[in-house]
Amino acid sequence: MQTVSVAIVDDDCERRAWCEHLLEDEFNITILADITSNIEVDSVNSFENSRLKTRKDTSENQDQVVRIKRLKPRIVLINLNSSSNDVDYSLFLSLRRECPEVLVILMGDSIHEDILIHALELGARGYVKNENIQNDLSKAIQAVGRGEPWISRKLLGSIMNRELSLPAKETPKSHLSGAGFALTNLFY
Repeated sequence: MQTVSVAIVDDDCERRAWCEHLLEDEFNITILADITSNIEVDSVNSFENSRLKTRKDTSENQDQVVRIKRLKPRIVLINLNSSSNDVDYSLFLSLRRECPEVLVILMGDSIHEDILIHALELGARGYVKNENIQNDLSKAIQAVGRGEPWISRKLLGSIMNRELSLPAKETPKSHLSGAGFALTNLFY
């Protein structure tokens, strides 16, 4: 099996370091890391500070896209955390637009199922819950590196229910076909 290069995008430095630690001794996985901009914004409820935060988040997303273009990983891990779902999701969308060759695995906890399914429709190749990172992260990277998607059986069931509930005129062309999914390859 060919070595898979991985970059991690997570604003939680401890979780990012933990993921790197979990992967550092894995055979055929190379972690691409560098020092990125340390844009930190205090959580303040005033209008001016939220406008400033939005501008800094946008700038940080652009920094991450530039970083990924420079590192050229095969796979990018993006943590969609509940406090900045919109920002992280916009980063995912920017990466899909700017670096379509990069395979994306999403990580997170309480991500709404509709958001996950939409991300899969747009080309995300997998999803690992933060609580399962220790057991599943390496397996997910290896599977996605081989061209296979990685999602839970529960999420697969939801996708199948959506597909099967489409009116007959819509079923010949799956709305997930653009992401390259074959339902037989989704189990883990």
